[in-house]
Amino acid sequence: MADLRVKGQYVGPGEKKTAEYLAQALPDEWVIFAGRKLPGPNREDADLVIVGERLIFVVEEKAWGPTIVVDDNHWYVDNDPRPNPLNRVAQVARVVASTLKRNARGYENLGRAHRVVPAVVLSHSNLRVLGGVNHDEREHIWSLQDAPSSLVGLDREFHGPSLGQARRSVITYLDDLPRLVGTPTLGTYRLESRLASAGQEQTWS
Repeated sequence: MADLRVKGQYVGPGEKKTAEYLAQALPDEWVIFAGRKLPGPNREDADLVIVGERLIFVVEEKAWGPTIVVDDNHWYVDNDPRPNPLNRVAQVARVVASTLKRNARGYENLGRAHRVVPAVVLSHSNLRVLGGVNHDEREHIWSLQDAPSSLVGLDREFHGPSLGQARRSVITYLDDLPRLVGTPTLGTYRLESRLASAGQEQTWS
């Protein structure tokens, strides 16, 4: 069982289910951070950051379904177009990678290979996923049931050394990131909580 460390509120119907399912299914040595706020002016929010032996996965969870057509710029959920969530999670993964290079001792010495991998996990219990005309089969889009084996497989197949000593620094840094102090604001408005939203935008109440 992986080490699940919950760092923020679960948002939406599937995040808690996904985090706990993956914790049960992934190897004991793996660490899962749920609801991890990242530093920076935008305070990006990662649903899950999963530290394997060689790779670090930034995962966006979606409970969309039951039928999803995945395409390039948009996905279609029961014919309702929504922005491709991979675009946002790829942006968050870049933030994670650059943050670790600056702050996790030894990480920048691992070389130029991409160690932070963006992925989307679909948690709907009756899921049916279809590929659109412009869908790239290389993208990491998994059902919740397929996600554990896919994560472990990518980690094992990575052509490079393990994270080594840098792994402890990565975990320590992600674990010790300060929680957001006080209530964030937007102009004269107070942001009480983040709501589940259909696309890339961040929705607050």
